[in-house]
Amino acid sequence: MNLFIFLFFLPGFFTVSAQTSTPNGEHNRTIDSLNALLSSSKHDTVKLRLMVEISEVCELDDILKYALPAVTLADELIINDSLQKEKTKILKYKAEALNNVGYIYKKLGKTKEALKYYFQCLKINKEIQDNSGYATSLYNIGFIFSNQGKIKDALDCYTKSMKIQKEIGDEEGYAYSLNNLGGFYRNQGRIKEALDYYSKGLTMLEKIGDKPGIAGLLNNLGTIYFEQGQIQEALNYYERSLKIQQEIGNSEGIASSLNNIAFVRNKQGKTQEALKNYYKSLELMEKAGNKEGIATMLNNIGAIFNKLGKFKNSLACYEKSLKIRKEINDKFGIATTTNNIGIVYLSQKRFNLSEEYAHLSMQTARETGYIENLLFGLVFFLGKFRLHPKVTEFIVFIPFLLLFEFVLVLLEPFIEQFT
Repeated sequence: MNLFIFLFFLPGFFTVSAQTSTPNGEHNRTIDSLNALLSSSKHDTVKLRLMVEISEVCELDDILKYALPAVTLADELIINDSLQKEKTKILKYKAEALNNVGYIYKKLGKTKEALKYYFQCLKINKEIQDNSGYATSLYNIGFIFSNQGKIKDALDCYTKSMKIQKEIGDEEGYAYSLNNLGGFYRNQGRIKEALDYYSKGLTMLEKIGDKPGIAGLLNNLGTIYFEQGQIQEALNYYERSLKIQQEIGNSEGIASSLNNIAFVRNKQGKTQEALKNYYKSLELMEKAGNKEGIATMLNNIGAIFNKLGKFKNSLACYEKSLKIRKEINDKFGIATTTNNIGIVYLSQKRFNLSEEYAHLSMQTARETGYIENLLFGLVFFLGKFRLHPKVTEFIVFIPFLLLFEFVLVLLEPFIEQFT
């Protein structure tokens, strides 16, 4: 009996970052000007503000160089009796610095450290009653929970964050939260809700002219249309996103769009063109030190090699991807790549290993609510039975709806968690 197997590629998604995108020349001039002011400043509170501002616009590799000393300086200033009138302002700067430290640790895949700083930031924002900052902290914590498969915790953070953003009129923050909820529901297979949230987020970001956000949401909408089989529509969204990413000089955004365009090209049978774009995307992610992105590109390159029958190369890419995903505790990614390794072993007719990885994928899928991996596991076990061709035809084509209902019953304990 032939198995119908889903090979999981991962189109790119975006989240709110601590950084803002500006043209390279202007970006460098801004940093140079802020550093000049920092060197000449004689007041500690001004130095603190400048260190935080630089950590917002500097290169990723330099964030800790400014943000961590800013936290230390803030702690020194808080206990200075002569600065008690400025305590709230100092705490606000400290919270912003903590947020940026959390951001870079998240990008480096150090989720434990990222959560530590995000929770410290959350506590300060609550103390000084900074509703906007508090909502942002909830948002960032929710994103990590989502990647860790802590579905209820993630959804709780997102909804609390959105409620605050709506109350205070933070349109940009609210739009980004709409995006993340869209990604959240997409991962649960609830496409209608995902499309609704993405569309609302895009409308808001277009209204306020947030180009990085618009580009990211165009990517995400493209992914939804791709999964619905609307390939050309998806490609249009991806190419629109790539154009904006190139205009604003966002290298990671360019990598994400190239990844998604490669995904479409592979679907169209243009395998070499797809592979070329994946390698370009991998190079950009490596330069940015984006471990999550690197793991995604390796996963996708591995899938191309598997398609070409180059199983050794495929496994090498998947193993590298899986190692990174375990390092950063990306359970959604672990489920995907583990699934793909099982597929390679299945292609090689190494059934014991394939079964082992199918089990691992299903186990992680239960933790994340990633239903598609559970379906793969079910199909795998169905595929182990030897059936007469006529029986197989009957099972596949006639009672498909009954089989689908059976799957829903089988997965009911997991579905109930998210409804």
